[in-house]
Parts: sequence; C-alpha cells; structure tokens
Amino acid sequence: MEKNVVLAVILSLLVIFIWSVLFTPRFSPPLREREIVSQAERVGTVSFPSELKPKIEKKGEEITVNLGKKNLTFTTHGAAVKHWIVNEKNIQIDLVLETTENNLFFATLPELNYELLEKEGGKVTFQTVTPEGISVKKIYQFVDDPYSGYLDIELSNLRDEEKQIAFTFLTLGPGLGTDEKGKKENIRHLRALGYRNKLLEKLKFNSYADDWSWFGIDNHYFLAAIIPDAKIDSLTVGKINQQKIPLLKVEKNLTVPAKSKVNFCFRFYLGPKKYTDLKKYKFGLEETIGFGLFAPLSKGALYALNWFYKIIRNYGWAIVILTILLQILLFPLTKKSFQASLAMKKVQPLINELKLKYKNDPKRFQAELFHLYRAQKANPFGGCLPMILQIPVFWALFVTLQNAYELRGAGFILWIKDLSHPDTLFRIGNTPVNILPLLMGLLMLFQQKLTTVATDPTQKQMMYLMPIMFTFLFWNFPSGLVLYWFTSSLFSSLGQLYLLKASK
Repeated sequence: MEKNVVLAVILSLLVIFIWSVLFTPRFSPPLREREIVSQAERVGTVSFPSELKPKIEKKGEEITVNLGKKNLTFTTHGAAVKHWIVNEKNIQIDLVLETTENNLFFATLPELNYELLEKEGGKVTFQTVTPEGISVKKIYQFVDDPYSGYLDIELSNLRDEEKQIAFTFLTLGPGLGTDEKGKKENIRHLRALGYRNKLLEKLKFNSYADDWSWFGIDNHYFLAAIIPDAKIDSLTVGKINQQKIPLLKVEKNLTVPAKSKVNFCFRFYLGPKKYTDLKKYKFGLEETIGFGLFAPLSKGALYALNWFYKIIRNYGWAIVILTILLQILLFPLTKKSFQASLAMKKVQPLINELKLKYKNDPKRFQAELFHLYRAQKANPFGGCLPMILQIPVFWALFVTLQNAYELRGAGFILWIKDLSHPDTLFRIGNTPVNILPLLMGLLMLFQQKLTTVATDPTQKQMMYLMPIMFTFLFWNFPSGLVLYWFTSSLFSSLGQLYLLKASK
C-alpha cells in the first residue's frame, strides 16, 4: 500500500505542476523599445510654465461621498480616489493601498489640482485647465451597483489652435488593499492583469499597446478593474518601491482641434472576487478567480456549496454536507482501493517468505511473486488507481475552498469564527494553536495504521511521517479547507472500519 500512496502523491504533484505550467495566466509580450521611443517622438509631452507651479503644487482638498455599501474619499489632486472603503459585514476595508508615494486611484494629470463642480447623489464632477488651455472634466457616476461605476473624461480645447498632448490619462494603483488579517501576505498576492480575446494575462512591469477588454490589479479576494470603451494607446505597468507593488498608467496621445472636445468613457469595478457576482458583468472579470486545472469541477463545487448554504445558512455545515456527499458518491472507488489494500496485507507474510527463499535469485523471485498475486487475487496497483481517479474531485473542491470569497468572515461553530482564516483557539507566545489541523493529523495517522502493509521499519516510519507533514502543511491553511480535509478523513476512516469488519 505504501507504494500506492507514494505513487498517488507523485502523480498528484505532477498534475499540479502541469496545471501551473499550462493554465496559469500567461505573460503578455511588452512593447519593443523602438515602439516606445517612436510614440514619445511622435507627440511632445505637456510642459508647465513656471508661473503655474503654485497651482500645480497646491495641496488637494478631500471630498467624502457615502454610497451605502461603500464610502469614498476623493481628492482634488488629480481628481482621484484617495480612499475606497467597502463595508464587509462587521469590518471596513480600504481598497486603496497606502504607500509613501503620491499615487492615487483614477488620477488624471496627477500634477494638477481640480475644482469640485458637483457632488449630488451618485454623481461627482471635477474640472481643471492645463497650461496649454485644455479643459479637463471628470464625471464619476455611481449606479445601484455597490462596486461598479462609470467615469467620463471630457477634454475641451479652449484655444484657437490645434493642440497635441501626450500625458498620463488615468492611473490605477499602486496595488490594492485588503483587511488587517490579510495585509501580511497581500503583497505576495498582488497581480497586474489584462484581459483580451477571452484570455487572462498576467502583465510584467513594462509597456503594452493593445485592445484590452479590461485591465486591473487583484489580490487574493479583491479586484480593481477598468473597462475602456475604446482602444487605448499605451498601458504602462510600473512598480512602487522594492516590494514591486504594481501601478497601472494609461498613456494617451491626443490631437484636439481648436474649440472642440473629445470624450472618453470608462467603466470600473472595485470590489470582491465573488464568482457569481463577477460573472453577471459579462466582461470576463470572473476569470481572475483561480479554479485550477479541473475548473469545471471547481465551479460545480462552488455552485453546490452556495446551494447548500441557501438551505442551512452556514458555510461550515455546507462544506461538511458537500464533502460527505462526495465521499458517498466515490465510496465504490474507496471500497475497491481498501479491499486491494487488505488483499496486499494478507499476502505480505507470503511475500516475505519468497524474498527470503529466493534472495539470491531475483528472476525466480519475480516469477513466484507473479504467481502468488494471481493465486491470491491480489493486485499491488489495485488500490492506487481508485485513489488517482478521486484526485480531480478532491483537488477541485480544495481549490474552490481556497479561493472562495464566500468563506470570508463566515463562521462555523464554537471557536471557528472565520472559515477563510486558520481556526486559532489560543496562542503560546507567537505560535498559534490550531485545532482542526491537529485533529486532521490524528485521523490520518489512524488511517495509516488501518491500511499500511509495510513491514520494514524504515518504510513504516516514512508512512507515519506523512500525517505529521500534512499537519504542518495545513497548519496555517484557511479553516474551511482543513474542515473539508478533516471531514473527508473522518468519513474515510469510518468507511474503512466498516469494510474491515465486513471482511472478517
């Protein structure tokens, strides 16, 4: 049986490796250096006369807007968003990540200060005039959607001559905020993304020119995305400080005729990565949720999880019920695997006799071993195949629970208050004591004793080390994940005890 388990683990890792190579968001090729230079040469950049510097350096004023599920703080500095606070159950999360640099969400010509023209209901309007006589008006409009809105940018040439300008049209970032619990790992999860041709692409720190359906920044549970209504000239992905926090800049080259204006419209989304909600927008925003190699199974598991939640109103019990149902459906495979393990356990003493008898004749040993398997109807790989067939199902549910926004802040019972975080009961110094991983490790150890057929002391030690390794591996995993694995191990143990009793 130990060979079966080792082989199953190796194949599982192979599957995960293939997925990571073939199915993770691909990197998009950046603009060639010649293309970037040619854009800069084609249109001159905006310059600011020295007499206007006091206006440019003026400190921005802040404007607060309460829109139900979100509270926004605008600044006249670049007509940008300084704070985007979403109300999530009993906590508030600012999606604008604090940095020491002066970069803000949705800034246009960040060197300039704007005047607030209107703040009424879900509409906020700013305006400024550049030194070249270009009036810039920005109109934010928020509809009933708690996380989405529209941004209209209107450029008007106030002069009697044509104006050519190249400037930072819109920024997004740097980075993206999260809750206090997730701040420690937030930097590691930050990604700059672009979506085109129904493909999600992870963007490097460089410049890109293409017809993006949308582009943005995400972390584990949140997404900030901009959906343009027309092709953009250039998208630059920069980085802030040594932590490489992404900052997106939409660069625009414009020719504005005399006494005329041009309009641009963007839709934006700043909110949670909840699959069912993102899918409603029909822009492909839901592709930011990583469902892994077995995506159809993972999506099916998420729908089933939400269906059970609607009935019992507890995601913890929904996980337990879904896991048990999967175990029942897969029980024929589990039964076959366990029976093969028992058969191998029965013939193990006979195999040891053959090893001793033909220790100097390997070929004869192999022949006698083959006859022994046939006579006893034992298959050394009989327990492995059913385990491998179950891997896609278990892995799909594992990935689903790891990325499901629905588990954020969702309690279960007693000390388990948040299924998206470890179930820490107390701490010893700085070390958290998590109960579910300990229970899971004990159950796995019990299972090993039921199924292990190895007689070699070294092999036995290796088999018993696996529960310890899994306990440490799962120690800081979200409690929803560990609850799933614990429930699966518990049901498997009960099934194995039943089969063991029935075989006597």
